[in-house]
Amino acid sequence: MQIHQWLMFLFVISALIAFPGPSAILCLTHGAKYGARKALGTIFGGGFAALTLMSLSAFGVGAVLQSSASLFLFLKIAGGIYLIYLGIQTWRSESVRLEQPSASVNLPAKQVPFSHCFKRGYIVGAGNPKDLLFFGALFPQFIDPGSPFLPQLLILAVTWFVMDCSIMFFYAAAGKKVAVFLSGFGSGKLFNRVSGSAFIVAGGVLAATSR
Repeated sequence: MQIHQWLMFLFVISALIAFPGPSAILCLTHGAKYGARKALGTIFGGGFAALTLMSLSAFGVGAVLQSSASLFLFLKIAGGIYLIYLGIQTWRSESVRLEQPSASVNLPAKQVPFSHCFKRGYIVGAGNPKDLLFFGALFPQFIDPGSPFLPQLLILAVTWFVMDCSIMFFYAAAGKKVAVFLSGFGSGKLFNRVSGSAFIVAGGVLAATSR
């Protein structure tokens, strides 16, 4: 892989990752509720989900998914239902407490285990089967067929992971500021309503879209 190919890959994925999707919404929500440091679990969960999808795609699972309409349908509906479930939970949860700038959680931060955030981040990140097809289509554009495959795949995967975690941390850090902004409209529940609705819409879109 030439340096100009890597730089082009870096530019492309930065734009793709920065575009708000379900993982970004989840990081924003957890950043508002638990604080950016606790949301690291969410961020790493999403990052490792991407690594899982990349690995599956590299080993041909994406091709199997491409040829099996019923399996693809099942996975995307399951992912959509989970996003809708998260949306309903977020909609019904307690409002984010904003009275003290240092209090960044609904529950004390120590009561929110890393594993809880990691699991949510991983499931949301891995819940869209279209990402398997996406990685299968994206990576070959930046792979030099004349060079060893695995080192190039490792470079692309690590680059994605680092950029994904960095950009998602930005969303998590912005979560409290967004919640404070929305609270200015007179409702402590408004942030939950907005993020919950975003999850529900994302789940509906995922379940309804085709390949």
